[in-house]
Amino acid sequence: MEGQSAYVLKEKLKNTKQALKRWNLKEFRNLKKKQEDVQLKMNSLDLLEEEISLCEEEKTRKINLQGEFWILVKLNESLLFKKSRIAWAKEGDCNSNLFHLTIN
Repeated sequence: MEGQSAYVLKEKLKNTKQALKRWNLKEFRNLKKKQEDVQLKMNSLDLLEEEISLCEEEKTRKINLQGEFWILVKLNESLLFKKSRIAWAKEGDCNSNLFHLTIN
């Protein structure tokens, strides 16, 4: 890139923002769907286990799915918490505004 340093910095930040948006959509857009898919696979293995004994490969797969499920749950909770903090930072707390008006 050529130009003044402020322009170059602005363009680099713009490109970084676009890359982060693409990554965010790829990784977090279907988080709930990924969680449901893992849950369905775990349920099918549970049903199979009720009928017959699972082989070692299926047991390992079930353990891996359980781990993946809990990772997705924690990631979803973390994402929701962060979104709530962002909303609070943007909108503020209505009660604290009323409190400050009352005190003043």
